[in-house]
Amino acid sequence: MVRDTFDEIVNNVDVRQNLSKLRQEIKEESNKYALLYYIGEKKDIIPALLESEDAKTRKNAALLMGDLALEEYLPYIIKGYQKEEQRFIKSSYLVALRSFDYREYLPFLKECLDNLLGIKLTPENKKHTEEEIRELTALIVSMEGVKKHSFTGFHKVSKVLLLTNRNHIPVTLRQVQTITPTAKEFNAGVMVKTDELDEILPIRTYQELLFALDGVQVCQMNPIQAAKLLCAGNLVEFLTERHNGNAPFYFRVEVKSKMELSKKSEFAKKFASELERLTKRQLITSTNNYEF
Repeated sequence: MVRDTFDEIVNNVDVRQNLSKLRQEIKEESNKYALLYYIGEKKDIIPALLESEDAKTRKNAALLMGDLALEEYLPYIIKGYQKEEQRFIKSSYLVALRSFDYREYLPFLKECLDNLLGIKLTPENKKHTEEEIRELTALIVSMEGVKKHSFTGFHKVSKVLLLTNRNHIPVTLRQVQTITPTAKEFNAGVMVKTDELDEILPIRTYQELLFALDGVQVCQMNPIQAAKLLCAGNLVEFLTERHNGNAPFYFRVEVKSKMELSKKSEFAKKFASELERLTKRQLITSTNNYEF
């Protein structure tokens, strides 16, 4: 099966479609090993497709090289990314890089990120530029990690929500009120404004502690408006006051909603990109190396 598909690529038959088909076929590990064994001395066939006049062929070729993760493909992917003029496929080269040890190219990737951050966003370039920024950031953070901040806000006045099983609300409320008498219950747990977090943390009857920003009560289910609201609610200042060190802070978005998974993902991406932009990347999205 993979042999036939690869042979059609070699013979220049429906190359773009067969590259995509081959990527699907090698998701099965045995097919991947079979292809690597079969292509043998023909490994250069796929990198050569990065010179194709068809942009989607270049995209599929780069992604396939990432799937195969042959060490000799790394320079081709870097060169292809550097030469690529079509913004909508540049992030595909970066996705392919995830499979390699690209540490020697980190200075180059950082320079690319700096250049992108200086681009003026327009309705035409915004989507693909932000996608490329996300991928470059993820590659850099994945290799270097993040310098995490230490929480110091135990005695800063904070409004917190203690989420708990509805049967545990009364007992949780009684415990919190021995520390802060003004605590009150709501439909998902207990709400309290306190500067004694270190005394609340040991309570065993709540499941999750969430911080709430003053002035940010309800936001629209619109990612752009939600990001504007959090930025206007002084989220960066809130974090800086409660941690050692300065921005950037790294975050992950979790959308708790009954909307479809694909719509949740789209919301999270748009929200994260807008929050990064509005805070001038004092807040940076990172799904794996996040702090909050």
